[in-house]
Amino acid sequence: MRKIDLITGFLGAGKTTLLIKYVRQLLADGIKTAVVVNDHGAVNVDMVLLRQALGSSVGLEMVLGDGDPGCHKRRLRAKLIALAMESWERVVVEPSGVFEAEEFFDLLHEEPLDRFYELGSVMAVIDSRPMAESAASARYLLAEQVKDAGAVVMSKSQLASLKERRQAVAAVNSALSQFRCGRVLRYGEVLHKSWDKLTRGDLRRLREAGRQFWDMERPALGDDYMTFTYLNTGLRAEKLLASAPEIFSRPEIYGSVTRIKGSVRRGDGQWQQLNLTAGEQTSEETALGQDCIIVIGRQLDRQALDGLLGRSLK
Repeated sequence: MRKIDLITGFLGAGKTTLLIKYVRQLLADGIKTAVVVNDHGAVNVDMVLLRQALGSSVGLEMVLGDGDPGCHKRRLRAKLIALAMESWERVVVEPSGVFEAEEFFDLLHEEPLDRFYELGSVMAVIDSRPMAESAASARYLLAEQVKDAGAVVMSKSQLASLKERRQAVAAVNSALSQFRCGRVLRYGEVLHKSWDKLTRGDLRRLREAGRQFWDMERPALGDDYMTFTYLNTGLRAEKLLASAPEIFSRPEIYGSVTRIKGSVRRGDGQWQQLNLTAGEQTSEETALGQDCIIVIGRQLDRQALDGLLGRSLK
């Protein structure tokens, strides 16, 4: 049986960045590794970035979750069965930020996956600053993704003060308590150092972190997150960055936008990889790109967003 790891975390927490560092260490240790990215939408904009970062020796697969609520689970199951027929020694799964980890655990107990895989490590990424989302559905997802994690890793901790980092952990505990989970995350449990300074030992300890087992209530929240995808809009990075603050601050017009991500060209033709939330905007040059913008949030107004970004895929 081969080990399978899960890297989870809420929208924009930094899962893909940790995935790259973690998989590079697996490769350096001579472990043949496949990666499955399970995204919430019609297009996965991280695939080009991952292929550039990890190279051709990694098995890289994507599973898109557009469709009925069980669509992503069926597609992920089929992909994992296909990978089990190959010679990979370890598989790392990065689901979307609105994916429930419990679905993944249930999947591994289904026939025939229970004969192919054993759970390796469950890693949850939390932001060093408390999440801006206050909706019960967002807090539930945060708690659900952390409750069973063998390792909790804080992103961008070098940019936050000690007070902010402690507040971020307190926000996680508040969410866990809200849904009657007995886990209390201690500040000392969290790996909170600059990811540029993660050592081989740090990454190997993540590999051995395993899983915890905690119960929590699942309220009847419904799946109220929506995803709109915009392809080949011709929109320039400068305009999108300038428009983002209004999009995030005007829920009465655009809906409650949680995240905007994708790759678009600058005015000089250079590709930019964008990851935008209400609290942070990051933009990074990339050699390759795809003219694609993905908007994720609750109760989104398609007409208003289309008027700003172009025509979304139906």
